[in-house]
Amino acid sequence: MKKLDTRGVDIVGTVVGLTPGHPSRARGYHGPWGEFTFAPKERSEAPDSIVRIKLKISQGDYEALSVGKPVSLVYDPLDPENVVTKRVMELRRHRTGRPYWVSGLIIVLLIPGILMALIMPFVLGPYFRQKNLLKWGKAAKVTIVRRIDLPVAKGTRIAINYTFHDENGVVRSGETDLFQEDYEVPRTIPLPSTVVYDPRRSDRSMLYPGSAAELSP
Repeated sequence: MKKLDTRGVDIVGTVVGLTPGHPSRARGYHGPWGEFTFAPKERSEAPDSIVRIKLKISQGDYEALSVGKPVSLVYDPLDPENVVTKRVMELRRHRTGRPYWVSGLIIVLLIPGILMALIMPFVLGPYFRQKNLLKWGKAAKVTIVRRIDLPVAKGTRIAINYTFHDENGVVRSGETDLFQEDYEVPRTIPLPSTVVYDPRRSDRSMLYPGSAAELSP
């Protein structure tokens, strides 16, 4: 088939026989087949100037062809019995634009990049939000209104709801999660006493480490 890619010649032949496909115990399905004749110019002087050959064809070819009708073929002028239907050749030429292994390699290389593009906003997003808040935000005293300790692997997840007054005296609220690792000697980590918030959007806030959070009654 590779030789047909480089030196294949188009020619019109004649359909002299068609055989439908049939189930095969060994291969599951056998055929269909087409039998064709054509006269390559390379054999014009030879006694056997007509080539007759039987080829396995696609189901599309089988349905489109008719016995006694012309058929477009592609053959190798150095080996005229190396021949396929034009339809098969065109399908092959469309598929050979890029080897399968190249496409597979491209997909394998793209997958990590796609995953990183999807994951990085979740990984770096909180970091940049905190960085911007610490650079441009304003600080206020925080009141912890609820704390829930949830045991998790290797520590405790502390769910916190808090309130604070913004620069206009409006009470704002927020929530966050902290993580406290397990230690061989139990100890209490103080909750933050300060909140840093975005004055343009007070709903954007984060607790800042402190030592004396005020618990509401």
